[in-house]
Amino acid sequence: MNRNNSNRNKSNKNRFVKGYFTVEATCIYPFVIAVILLVIYIWFFLYDRCLMEQDFAGILVKGIAHMEIDATSRSEYMENQISSMYRDQYLCWDLGETYTSINGYNIEVSAKGSIYFPFEGLNFWSEDNTWEAERTYGGKRYPRMFIVRTFRKLEGLF
Repeated sequence: MNRNNSNRNKSNKNRFVKGYFTVEATCIYPFVIAVILLVIYIWFFLYDRCLMEQDFAGILVKGIAHMEIDATSRSEYMENQISSMYRDQYLCWDLGETYTSINGYNIEVSAKGSIYFPFEGLNFWSEDNTWEAERTYGGKRYPRMFIVRTFRKLEGLF
């Protein structure tokens, strides 16, 4: 008789343990899956933002390298570089406004991109469900004679 009671207690314990796992699965797993999807989407955003920064920094360097031509031709050259950029490399990115500015020996390139966030309930920091990033690069190229004269002045100091 004592043996039957111990078997019943074991079977009741097994039922409770199985019930705990069911509660955990229904409450915790959806949260874990949502966090994993959020991390993956953040990774997509960061990847695309890094690609945008890399592309526009390269366009800035190319624009600085072509300083010998006049400002309008240089501006057209940089706009052609932006328009011929390979845009299929971005995973989820929508490349928005691009801007180039040339003022004497100063060049500035800026770009703006956005990504649509599909999970409205998890988007606490944006009203229109888009994440945006904007980056501006600036560079200056000094005339060759300025560099030569500066080195000659420094040579005279030593």
